[in-house]
Amino acid sequence: AQEAANATEDSAQNEQEALNGLLNDMDGIINGIGGGTTPTIGSINGKVTWSTGSASLELTTDTEGVTIQYRKNSESSWIDYTSPVPSLLHGDKVYARGVKDGETVISEKQFDILDTTPPTVTIASSSSTTNSISATATATDNETGMGANPKYVFYIKKTSDPDSTYVEIANSTNASVTKDGLEQDTSYTIKVEVADVAGNKGQTTKDINTQKIVYVDTLKAGDYVTYIDGTNTPRKCVVLYDSSSPYGVEIITMETVEDIEVGNGTGSVFSNSGTTEFDISMNSYNNLINTLNSKASIYLNTAYASDVRSVGSVPNNKNSQSGMFTSSYNYMLNYNGKLVDTDNNYIIDYNQMETLNIQNINEFYWLASRNVSSNYNRTDFIVEYVSKSGRYRRSNSM
Repeated sequence: AQEAANATEDSAQNEQEALNGLLNDMDGIINGIGGGTTPTIGSINGKVTWSTGSASLELTTDTEGVTIQYRKNSESSWIDYTSPVPSLLHGDKVYARGVKDGETVISEKQFDILDTTPPTVTIASSSSTTNSISATATATDNETGMGANPKYVFYIKKTSDPDSTYVEIANSTNASVTKDGLEQDTSYTIKVEVADVAGNKGQTTKDINTQKIVYVDTLKAGDYVTYIDGTNTPRKCVVLYDSSSPYGVEIITMETVEDIEVGNGTGSVFSNSGTTEFDISMNSYNNLINTLNSKASIYLNTAYASDVRSVGSVPNNKNSQSGMFTSSYNYMLNYNGKLVDTDNNYIIDYNQMETLNIQNINEFYWLASRNVSSNYNRTDFIVEYVSKSGRYRRSNSM
């Protein structure tokens, strides 16, 4: 019995020695060192930071006295780490290890440089008509970036329908889209997707309502309406005349739409430098109504209106104006018949604006109307306008 017990003890001791030897061999293989040296226990950590399309990798270790070395992608040479590894791109690989006294004491570790953050996408602006919707998107990415020509993929569905009903309506480098053929007074959802350089897709959605069709004969003077003008800009307007008026239905914007200068361009009423500036003013004054109505024409949207005019012109004859001014004063002899006389076109519009109390929009604005004031030593040729307080004014144009 004693011999059997001794044999069992010897066998157990031999097995333990064999196991210890195996563990030492495995430690040597794993840590890249031989000869039974005990490896340092530690690790290498990495932090990736993106900036303007490329990344840097900061490496740290929690083990004192260890030098970090690294190499990139298929490079074979190891480089001692002294500062963050720069100029890394999406898909790059960085390998790092720890060495001490010429021996690898922290095993090689792989760091994958990946951009997994989708771009930020917004619908920056949108507009609608009774049967169309327009939208413009923007996309930004702080990691790999958006590249030179990112593709914008637009989809649309009725807001009340499930997401499975989205229909693609555009797929191009154009960040804007217009979809027509839609139902009036209906909410639609526009979705846009954009991918960054790394292929991450960002998206956003926006609900946009098409405009309600308003039948002209139901509009009443003083009603507020939204008009999409010829520049595709929504304008808040008021019905100036309704179908009961002699002029039919006309609406007026509750804002100025363009700055227009009349006169000689000097800002001075009088000219002391000969006839040149005077002639410029005279031509500007004579062409006033044509100039204002011509500028207004770009705001005509024929989908909704048949004509457009400057406020202060005659409602049913926008180009109406008086004949030429004549005077018996000697100082006017050279200019008789050269300047347009008083026309008072503004009266119809201005009186109606006062009735509706809409003449004050806190902006100066011209009226397509002129007035002449003459006496024995001076004649003023005047362009009518409305002040910021909404009060009618006359402005010398010469």
